[in-house]
Amino acid sequence: MTLGVSLEAVTLEAPIRRPSHKASPYASAPGFTIMGDGEAVGYESGLEERFLEACRVERRIHEVTAQPFTLAYKVRGGPLRRYTPDYLVYLKGGTGLTFPGLADVEQLLVEVKPWRVLKREYASRRHAYHAAWMWALAAPTRAFVIVTDRQLSVPFCQNVLLLSPYLQATMEHEKRLRIIDHLRRHLEARIGSIIDSCSTNTDDVWATQRALFRMMLDQEIRVSMTVPITKRTVVRLGHFASGF
Repeated sequence: MTLGVSLEAVTLEAPIRRPSHKASPYASAPGFTIMGDGEAVGYESGLEERFLEACRVERRIHEVTAQPFTLAYKVRGGPLRRYTPDYLVYLKGGTGLTFPGLADVEQLLVEVKPWRVLKREYASRRHAYHAAWMWALAAPTRAFVIVTDRQLSVPFCQNVLLLSPYLQATMEHEKRLRIIDHLRRHLEARIGSIIDSCSTNTDDVWATQRALFRMMLDQEIRVSMTVPITKRTVVRLGHFASGF
């Protein structure tokens, strides 16, 4: 692949900049997101915060490092330049929800950038991105992607905010089995009909909904993340569903 850029050797250095780890109530201000293992991962913009929330609900992502290293590179005949990517994502054999088609990738280097900013700055930043691609091409299990607000679409982020509180939720084993049985009999069903069928009273509705959302996160139930999840959303059993 040629990008019309000629770079000399690309080397790794310790990261030059670090994100703020000061908590903020404002989505667009620096802060940090707590990942599933309790690690605090920093962000510097609202878009980066949305990206980290997406990582939280993808179970095949087991670690995210903010600004992991700095790439030092030279455009032929020019001065030494440096570029620090936003994140390095470590994967368990797939990228699932956010980046389909990268099943063999184990290390995903990520730049998070609003689309309008990327278009405006690409000409001046293309050498830096080429350096990141060169780092990725050095190993078959690496990749480099630029994530924009087009990938983190509004429906996707709405669903992330809806599901993420249920990452640590517990569910009744009997409730889970009833949902699996319902979907095995109907092959697919709307969320509202599952809740009505598997709930015995008003209080039980919340237990059914909690189990449903947790099963979606565990990929026991398949649901589209590209449209807003509502009671009319159709779901079906996933590959990981088991009756035991």
